[in-house]
Amino acid sequence: MTFETVAEIKAANEATGQHWFDVNIMWVFGTRIATEVIGGRYFISSDDTPRFTVRVAADDGRIDTIGEFREHETLGAAIEAAKTAAGIT
Repeated sequence: MTFETVAEIKAANEATGQHWFDVNIMWVFGTRIATEVIGGRYFISSDDTPRFTVRVAADDGRIDTIGEFREHETLGAAIEAAKTAAGIT
């Protein structure tokens, strides 16, 4: 399964009773979604810092981290890492 938008990932996440995109939780952690979907399941988040994390959505909407939390100093570096994970050159 691939996703076209972060909204589709969010809907899949909520449909299985998960709360990754819950507005209150995102507010507490200062989480922002920095990109749209890359390669059908990857996206970038930032969490109350100017650093970025590559995220991947499983078919059921579960969200995992690719690499390390807050691993990337720039959005560009995070996007390149997501493209590499997605097999996009």
